[in-house]
Amino acid sequence: MTSSITRNDRRYASSRFSHSTWILAGHVARLALGCVFLFAAVIKAADPPLFVEQITGYQLSPESLSPLLARFFLVAEFGIGLALIVNFRPRFTIPLATGVMLLFIVVLVWAAISGNTGECGCFGRVAERSVGGGIVEDIVFVALGVLAWLTLRHGHRGRGAWQLGCAVMGLALGLVAPAVTPAMDVGHLVTSARPGGRFDHIVVEEFDGDIERGEYLVAILDPASPRSAEAVDALSALADDETLPDLVGVFQGDSESMVQFLFEHGAVFDGMGHAPRAGLRRFYRRLPVVLALRDAEMLAVWHEKIPTAASAQAAF
Repeated sequence: MTSSITRNDRRYASSRFSHSTWILAGHVARLALGCVFLFAAVIKAADPPLFVEQITGYQLSPESLSPLLARFFLVAEFGIGLALIVNFRPRFTIPLATGVMLLFIVVLVWAAISGNTGECGCFGRVAERSVGGGIVEDIVFVALGVLAWLTLRHGHRGRGAWQLGCAVMGLALGLVAPAVTPAMDVGHLVTSARPGGRFDHIVVEEFDGDIERGEYLVAILDPASPRSAEAVDALSALADDETLPDLVGVFQGDSESMVQFLFEHGAVFDGMGHAPRAGLRRFYRRLPVVLALRDAEMLAVWHEKIPTAASAQAAF
């Protein structure tokens, strides 16, 4: 009799342990999915124009709607992310998050079918993956959502006032962040321009040298940007400094807009050229951006500002 009771106790204890383990796994999956949503929202909010361009690139909606869709998804990702993290209404928010991921998979599959095999844009420029890589990644996130739903759907309902407040705060962040983050100095976090990165696979037209060989200071400029025009004097001073490598002005756009800019602002650099905006876009949020290059490797990057001669010398 005692032996039978002991066996039953062990089975009960084992069942309880197994149940607790699955509950823990569900909470880990919920938190992971919430962090994914929140991280994606923060990165996109750091460069709202890029997110708008990426939505337009999928060609699933009129270009005029892209800014509105970008704002909608930012609000949704901030709100869903915080709601998942604080476990607000999990029986609603977990399926919602999983449904959004399924929507992203459909969009990415459509992009692959239609020949758009570029970057998926899920995490801005922080994690650059192909459309195929984005599909695989989102399938993993859907699996997390399914795991969280299966293990937590009968658990805590998450209706506390503080949880509701956090979810509402997430929605508010989605509205406010795009207006705040562009002023923050986070270009090194959300672009491909960072020390150790490479400035390659860029064809600089009308430049006589080889941008991938030797040492250069490269200033990426926008002929239509007042900020680029304001940087001309400081850049010309760097170009006149014989202790520094050649300074090359790379203008996004065509030859005509570059020449017009040079004449209007009296820009005189050691070298000049232009490249398509699509190729340069991954290196900036706003221009100008200055790169210190050695054999196309970025030794230092100055986002939206011009380095002093001393800081430029220290980079090489």
